[in-house]
Amino acid sequence: MHVSQYNISFPIRESEKFILTNALSGAVDIVEKEVLNALEEISFGKDLDQKIYGPLIGKLQERGYLFAIREEEDEIIQKMKRKLDADMATAPENFILSVTYNCNMHCQYCFQSDVLMESSITITEEMLNSAFEFMRETHERRGAKSRPLVTIYGGEPLLPGDRNRERIESILERISNHKWGVVIISNGITLKEYCNSLKKYRDVIKEIHVTLDGQREVHNRRRPMVGGKGSFDQIVEGIDVALDNAFPINLRFVADNGNIDSLPSLVDFMYEKGWTDLPHFTPHMGRICCGCPGEYTHNVIPTDVLIKKLLRFYKDSDRIANVIPTRCMGLDQLSKTGRPYPPIFAACPGGKIEYAMDSKGDLYPCSAAMGKEEFRIGRYFPHYEIAQDRYQKWQKRNILNDSKCSQCEVALYCGGGCPIEAFIEKGDLTASSCRPVLSTLSEGFNYFFPKLQAMAGSTVAKKTSCC
Repeated sequence: MHVSQYNISFPIRESEKFILTNALSGAVDIVEKEVLNALEEISFGKDLDQKIYGPLIGKLQERGYLFAIREEEDEIIQKMKRKLDADMATAPENFILSVTYNCNMHCQYCFQSDVLMESSITITEEMLNSAFEFMRETHERRGAKSRPLVTIYGGEPLLPGDRNRERIESILERISNHKWGVVIISNGITLKEYCNSLKKYRDVIKEIHVTLDGQREVHNRRRPMVGGKGSFDQIVEGIDVALDNAFPINLRFVADNGNIDSLPSLVDFMYEKGWTDLPHFTPHMGRICCGCPGEYTHNVIPTDVLIKKLLRFYKDSDRIANVIPTRCMGLDQLSKTGRPYPPIFAACPGGKIEYAMDSKGDLYPCSAAMGKEEFRIGRYFPHYEIAQDRYQKWQKRNILNDSKCSQCEVALYCGGGCPIEAFIEKGDLTASSCRPVLSTLSEGFNYFFPKLQAMAGSTVAKKTSCC
């Protein structure tokens, strides 16, 4: 018999129970040590007594932990990948449009620090014509089932000045005419001043992303304006005005070792402002990762450490648990619905359903790649061209095409990681970029165990993931 390579088990602290999970089948089960021992013995080639172990072996096969032969599992992997590839082929695009590399802030960890201010170029109307033609043709060629999303990006897209404002209005008008959706990624400094201009396009604006990295002192140290002045008060005022005008605000907290301990006080501030009572206010937490300046890398916080810290906050404060969600590789969804995330064959959508265009006419696979020549995959202006050799590396990147990932037990949770991080670590964006998946899952399963245990007897859990 063949024991699935994707079986993973986690001991539950202060308990004799274990979580047994398999990302390929989606199975998550609460088991005793004897079940793990049986799987281990089978993996070593031992034939178990069918009279004693027959029912268990049948259940393990039913749940996808065990197969008669390896080829059965390989066939399921290929079948599932074909289905996910077909779904990806018609998924709606995210077109990222960077209107300028200029910015009115000087953030400590900016991943664009090497390209900011090198040029005062702002995207022109002629470039926008080409950009929207590229988006339209790409959307029609791919046959996506839903309308695409356009993300307005920078630098800082909402810079002051009539010319900049007119350019943003021109972009929004084009998006509105296509009946597409738009997300605006802004530092929030001029959000108050832009609100009147944005009102006309409220129907197509899905979210406005703004960042606060902590309370006033912490945030101002990390995200000052150019010249050194603090930005906190101006951003908060902009958020207030935007929320008063019913714009959907997605407030991001960018976590690292330098500010993670300030999260509780920031959440208290959100409650005091009354933001958390509003249906169009959504906070979330991000993490410093690929491309931050070299001198800042010591502040990067590993995923498992961040999750452990956040889950500890949850235990101390219902407020934090209520407003700052942790996906924790799908364990939050599992604990609520009994349904885990589907397996991930490719973590990065870059170059597949995500395309980024900058103010120089260059084309990139994602926002983190913009401005870096080694990641450029073509141009959209003054004429369209694609560097097929570079483009295909992004298109073909998945766990089955990497020798390390294809043998890895956690690959379907991880999806091979970020290609840019792989390039930074190994000089090869097609290589794997490993994350602390096992320790992250261990923390998550231990935290969510009471909910999973309560769910184990329910109809939904039995049908989909837990038993």
